[in-house]
Amino acid sequence: MSHKKILIIRYDAVGDMIIALPAIRAVYEALGHPEITVLASNYSSNGDLIQSEPTIKRVWTAPRLESFWDIWRYSRILRSERFDLAIHLSPNPQIAWACFLGIPQNIRDSAVLGLLPVFFKRGRFYPPHDMMSHQVRYDFFLLKSLGIPTELSYQTPLSLAPHPDDQISVVRKMKARGWDAGRATIGIHLGAAGGNKPVLPEIYAAYASELGRIRPDLQFVITGASQEERHFRDRFLAVFSGSLIDMVGVTTLREMVALVAKFDVFVGIDTGPAHIAAAVKTPQLLLMTSKRVIPFKWGPWLNRHIVLSGNRNCVITCHARQCPVWTCSDDMSVTAMADATLRLLSGEGYETFEAQQMHWFQVSMSILMIGDEHSLDVAQRLCDEWRGWGVRVKFVRADNPDLYSECLANDVRIIQNLSGKRRIRLFVMSQLLNRELSHPPMVCHGIPNVNSLGELVSYYRRRFEVRIF
Repeated sequence: MSHKKILIIRYDAVGDMIIALPAIRAVYEALGHPEITVLASNYSSNGDLIQSEPTIKRVWTAPRLESFWDIWRYSRILRSERFDLAIHLSPNPQIAWACFLGIPQNIRDSAVLGLLPVFFKRGRFYPPHDMMSHQVRYDFFLLKSLGIPTELSYQTPLSLAPHPDDQISVVRKMKARGWDAGRATIGIHLGAAGGNKPVLPEIYAAYASELGRIRPDLQFVITGASQEERHFRDRFLAVFSGSLIDMVGVTTLREMVALVAKFDVFVGIDTGPAHIAAAVKTPQLLLMTSKRVIPFKWGPWLNRHIVLSGNRNCVITCHARQCPVWTCSDDMSVTAMADATLRLLSGEGYETFEAQQMHWFQVSMSILMIGDEHSLDVAQRLCDEWRGWGVRVKFVRADNPDLYSECLANDVRIIQNLSGKRRIRLFVMSQLLNRELSHPPMVCHGIPNVNSLGELVSYYRRRFEVRIF
């Protein structure tokens, strides 16, 4: 089927829009350069980032649709534009129904039962609870009905070019604040967004002090824009005495792209600027705090980076920003942050799909291996071998009355049942765990026949892809 006018909906945060660019470009190339309109966000102004994207004809701002009549009126606008296809990369029931009434074909994940009529023809059912699938891959999965292979996502990095005018403006602003273009620059983004827990500014300040002691030739830039980030800037400055270029609240969103491109290393948690760093190919130290946000879903896609996690000692149900406890931030090792930055400056890091998959598995996947008295020797051998690969794994007997508590304490994402027994009990327990974990652990039965970390990661990735519950 030929598609000449396409509406692509990506109306949420800045990072989401950047992550969507590979899919948008794939649609443009695969369907013979159709006219693409992107429905962008009003609250995050993410459409500003793609104004000069050559594959996009127009950028619209998503409207607020609060009643049936709002939906009906907007559907008439869509109908008058004669779009023949809508690709919903963002879930919104109101916009989905407006597209259903105004556009002949709609594509999205059809797992949302309430929107099944909208996506019944062209939607794709995405396996729920797949914790090893990145958002880029998810977008390509939705495009498969257009003849675009999902595997193409593994070779498609993020890409975003700073506007020349923004480059000139940013260099002028940085030099006015003491930036030296001849010195290596470490950019620290003080912010937090969405469901993420921020790293406290005092930890960033201690990290910058430690790294500056080791490498006095480095210069540091801090960034941010929101009121919270400005408050964090004040706290950072209160305890940091080194040389600093303060760019908090100085740049526009588009200028932020040019600013991050000037860094030799970007440091921060999973936020829009972190994905900007990946898109402009700035090496990055990604700090993962909240257990609900893992690199498999939102990590730097095909960009050289290192991930550090600071929540391994937290046994509290993760509510991210709402959590009153700061264990995830307090656990972040300043020494480890400095060491990782030095590795990135020397050219190390994880960049290819295979390397990223193994690194992300090591830092974010926790395995609980269970068995009976007949599998003790096998369990000991596997645990020793997997720990040697850098995998977080613990063995517990299947008859342990505290099995549920063990899963909570270790933030378990995979239960490997060596004996293959007690399948119903383990399935029920994994679903009950979803009340307190950010995910129901996947239960696998039997003994995996793997001989390397790469084989182990591939084994579990295949299991997640076919998982239903």
